[in-house]
Amino acid sequence: MIIGNMNAITYKEVFPLLKENKIWLGNNYKVNGGAMFFEIPEDIANLEQVREVKTDESGKKVYVTRVQGVRWFTNLDHGRRHEPLQLMTMEGNKRYNKKVQKNPNCYKKYDNYDAIDISVVDEKGNRRGSVNYIPIDYDGVMGVPITFLHKYNPDQFEIVGVVSAPKNPGSLNLGKDYSKFIGYKQNGQKNGRTGSTFGRNAVLLGDDGKHDYYEKDGVRVHSASARIFIRNKHPEERSNPMMDINLHEITIRDLFDKYYEDDENGIVTGYHGQLNMRPVYQLVNIDFSIITNALQLTKFRTMLLTFNEYSIRYS
Repeated sequence: MIIGNMNAITYKEVFPLLKENKIWLGNNYKVNGGAMFFEIPEDIANLEQVREVKTDESGKKVYVTRVQGVRWFTNLDHGRRHEPLQLMTMEGNKRYNKKVQKNPNCYKKYDNYDAIDISVVDEKGNRRGSVNYIPIDYDGVMGVPITFLHKYNPDQFEIVGVVSAPKNPGSLNLGKDYSKFIGYKQNGQKNGRTGSTFGRNAVLLGDDGKHDYYEKDGVRVHSASARIFIRNKHPEERSNPMMDINLHEITIRDLFDKYYEDDENGIVTGYHGQLNMRPVYQLVNIDFSIITNALQLTKFRTMLLTFNEYSIRYS
């Protein structure tokens, strides 16, 4: 096992080993928010980064510092590595996932890579990638953040590449030149840079309205952060093929029997405690007031309730 920074994933000495499944990330990304704590001798400690001061057995002070983005790199297998991701289809994400709906760049094809982007921009202007946005039915190449490797399942996906210079062997970079694109801030002022600063980064056409953009002859582009390129090994399979989609008739009273809602984890269950109406990973909210106001109805129909996507309808 080796301790290293997350950014080492894209290093030319490291990435080929990850791609070929010779090494992978350990199961520590949820511990301390993905950070690690290190004891630093007093003479080299950076007091601005010190979280705690201890005294060892000899009476010397030991400074404890927290380092973000540290991971285990290992070839020791672990169970989480083989857990399949529960995902929705692209159509399902566009229909139900509010974050995808608000971000037209999600699933947009890169201008300089033959792949689509899997990310959204949050309210603070930060570009966020999440495995939740990966469409289970897409058979092409997808650009995902390097944090995808936390949940990478080699039985479900294959890693096909990483952002790199077009001259590198096996690079997916199309080699487009952005050096004559002038950079602007969102207020329209020049930022003093050109598109030559993109380097190997993936580039998207347009302006996301949050970050600096670059323009030439009326064409705007903006850069995405570090990306790994993946492909679904079984794009035609649903994330839980064992579940069938069947039509059932149940009463409103039965639906609300043993109703339970966990706001913190986003879970809603009902129907005698057997029906998971909103799985923890599902980014969808159902307006249950509609159903509550329809209690005078004797029956309603519910269908399409799977781990992938669902809808509720009543009559």
